Amino acid sequence: MKLKYLFLAMLATAGFISCSNEDDKVDPNATYDAEVNISVSPSAETSTKASTSGTVENGTADEQMVSRLTAYVFDATGKLVALSDTTNTTNHTATIDQIKKVVVKATESGTDYQLFVIANLKGSDATAVTSLSELNSKITNLSQESKETQLTMTTTSVITIKVKGMKDVRVYENYVVSSSGAMEYGTPITYTTLDSNSKIQLTRLVARIDLNSIKIDFVGGNFENASFTVDSVYMVNVNSQSHFTEPLVVDGSYWNARELPSFTVYNSLISPNGVNPTVHADTYGKKINQTIDNGKSISTNQLTCYTFVNPSVESTPNTYNTRLIINGTINYATGQKKEAYYHITIKDVATADYVLRNTIYKIDVTITGEGSPNEDQKSDLNAGINAKVTVVPWKVVNQNENDTN
Repeated sequence: MKLKYLFLAMLATAGFISCSNEDDKVDPNATYDAEVNISVSPSAETSTKASTSGTVENGTADEQMVSRLTAYVFDATGKLVALSDTTNTTNHTATIDQIKKVVVKATESGTDYQLFVIANLKGSDATAVTSLSELNSKITNLSQESKETQLTMTTTSVITIKVKGMKDVRVYENYVVSSSGAMEYGTPITYTTLDSNSKIQLTRLVARIDLNSIKIDFVGGNFENASFTVDSVYMVNVNSQSHFTEPLVVDGSYWNARELPSFTVYNSLISPNGVNPTVHADTYGKKINQTIDNGKSISTNQLTCYTFVNPSVESTPNTYNTRLIINGTINYATGQKKEAYYHITIKDVATADYVLRNTIYKIDVTITGEGSPNEDQKSDLNAGINAKVTVVPWKVVNQNENDTN
């Protein structure tokens, strides 16, 4: 009888041990709450370290300011699993660089997620998305981008991150510590100890066009003692909308800041569907009404405006190079006058044949010839000159048009 009870006791003990071993096993598919801690930095490309003239170009305060940060976390299929929207409500003159923590489910071995960050998001429709494809379809409007509002910035691409959970830890901490998605786990990270390149970097959606100066350098007998009266400068073929993510160009909808509501198509330099938005008359076009003697120049910010990426007509059918047009009158010494148009194609020929985001194009123009008699017509010489460019990181392109005819 005693042996019987001893045998039963041994079975019970074995059962308990067996149950205990089963309890200790970790289900590899079990998920736990995990925090994703995110810090961002305006990219090294959002401020200029040095231009070719050695000047420092940090941009305006609003061009550098981050007052709102929106982080999206998508699963491997592109479904939205978490969103954090952080707005600076305490100090409106200071930029923010950290996002409220995002909590997701993750395994101990790690679960892959996709992260995308937008700074200074305009409106609320983009926070209502449920998938990455929906976010890709959302667009931002150029009318919302100005020196009076903080510029929209984004990560340059969707970042893949591996998030880990931990059994018996209520919320396991994960830290994103690079723009490529490198992670640190468990041990708290003080983001202030990391340099800006170790944080998620943001770049502006727009480019900025600065017309710095116009110089007249007419050559030839009939130009002796001639002058040029600059009537206006304006942008054409400015893409009016852009995706937050790639592809950045949406369609063939362009702003055109010329005064006339229509023009005669000669060489299809300007989009025939261009519109004249009254709201942008001061931004994309400017009246100068100043006469420049031969050999003289005018300078100091003749025009400043923002544009979106716009692919070249060579690489994408039915699109048009973004152009700056100078319009005015040549005043000959004989008393004869002649209207003239000069086209400058805005592009970074060293990197791409079109306008690049997060780039400042500083343009200095030297007019040497008669130009074109009509705004959509090529001159007999070079209507749109390939710019001589130098790029340095807000990236700066110093575009010198030394032979504009």
